[in-house]
Amino acid sequence: MRKFVILGLGILFIGGLLLLGQGQSIPVVPAGTGGTSQVLQQPTLNGPITVGQLACGNLSDATASCNTDATNASNISSGALAVARGGSGGAGATYFLGNGYQSGTTNVSSNLLLLSGITIPDAIPSAGHLVFQVTTADGTNNADVCLYSKAGSLVAHTGAQHFGSTGVIVSAISGGAVSVPAGAYYAGFTSVGGTLVVTSSPNQFPTFYSFGVATGISTSGGACPGSITPPADAWLIKGVLMGFGIAP
Repeated sequence: MRKFVILGLGILFIGGLLLLGQGQSIPVVPAGTGGTSQVLQQPTLNGPITVGQLACGNLSDATASCNTDATNASNISSGALAVARGGSGGAGATYFLGNGYQSGTTNVSSNLLLLSGITIPDAIPSAGHLVFQVTTADGTNNADVCLYSKAGSLVAHTGAQHFGSTGVIVSAISGGAVSVPAGAYYAGFTSVGGTLVVTSSPNQFPTFYSFGVATGISTSGGACPGSITPPADAWLIKGVLMGFGIAP
């Protein structure tokens, strides 16, 4: 006889019974062939409940609303489901707001890339804009603000353009909205000239790469490269972060 408990759900399986709170029990029977999924028969819930429905948090629909039962079961056992679904009611996050703020500024030598190590805690299914603040404008030279994966792939960027006014800039991502999974990233900044200055934080935020540390990565035409060789982690407990955000 198999016995196991799913913590946090108040569900106890004993042999062929599923015990729910208040002493209720529901028979557990195999679904289909292969034995990779189980179905909980409960007439008051309008039919069988699949593993997929439990994983997706959707008990009212007779059809699982995301992926497949086998995929969800695998994700549950590996712990990947919580990351993939963003921890925000299953829908993911709408915004990412970094820790940088207006008490510091950073500019860049021409045609070099600056990076800021950031962590995005929740998946953003549809990121359409990058948000930052310009404190010294440059209406002459092209510049680009970008987001790289920890592996060095370009995830999103504004595209090379002039940032000729100061203040908070909400710039559309070149090529349209993208999906941004949760994880570690680099916010990036480059310019043809050395005039443009963006807002950054003071030296007080933990980061695996502090904004302003030279990367040695060259750029051309004021555009972020399509991929980079990411620098080695350079942890600072009181590092500098670029004032950076992601919006729909």
